[in-house]
Amino acid sequence: MSCLIGYKAGNTFYLASDGAATTEEGDIRPILVKKIIRRGEYLIGFSGSVRTGQLLNEYYLPDPPEMIEDFVEALKMNITDAGCLITSEYGTVLTQNSFIVIYRDKMYEILSDFQLNEVGGDFTAIGSGTAYAYGAMQVIQDLDLSPSDKLIKALDVVSKFQATVRPPHEVVKY
Repeated sequence: MSCLIGYKAGNTFYLASDGAATTEEGDIRPILVKKIIRRGEYLIGFSGSVRTGQLLNEYYLPDPPEMIEDFVEALKMNITDAGCLITSEYGTVLTQNSFIVIYRDKMYEILSDFQLNEVGGDFTAIGSGTAYAYGAMQVIQDLDLSPSDKLIKALDVVSKFQATVRPPHEVVKY
């Protein structure tokens, strides 16, 4: 799993991620994983399956749509076509994958069942370190640090308490 944090400071958005790749059993994989991808006007962060993140590249998702709602459907079709969905008795779900999407002047979450939520506050988090990230960001909000330093500090806190979240950390500005 992972931890990604989306943050809005003034009119600028930031997306931060850890760099760990772990198995469901908690084993650390010695691979490089880029969890933040820029596609046109979209800045996308993912947690969960590394394969799902790979499907966000230009080959698999060549032209991101103009409407965020259409992006969700394109993402779902892309992942379905690649065979990365599991169908349960309750419907089709994307297990252990979530996304933070920054698009134009808004920040969204796309959760495991493809629900699309606009983020109403200044920050959100996804992945296995979500609870620690929310707590860290709440406390860090009032510190006199740059947005990037706040995000790195929050991910450092998450890394101390969540075994599946590790450096290196990356921060991308939108």
